[in-house]
Amino acid sequence: MKGEKQGVSAWLRGIIGECGVSGTRSCTAIAEAFGIDCEHEKTCRVVEDEEGRTACSECGCTALYMLDASYCPNCGAEVVE
Repeated sequence: MKGEKQGVSAWLRGIIGECGVSGTRSCTAIAEAFGIDCEHEKTCRVVEDEEGRTACSECGCTALYMLDASYCPNCGAEVVE
């Protein structure tokens, strides 16, 4: 039974993996429906850079509205807390 569950999990991850390859950005919704993470969706946090500005933890973008952003305007990563 454990092997079957692992096989199904791998199969579902394969489906989710195809979302990133095909350029579909909706793999997050599909992954959430199956209760697994989408490895193609980047996330970031709002951090403070060397000059005290709010910035994206992934790319360093310092857009003025980073504190209110849902996604980084530069790299497209979802801003999480």
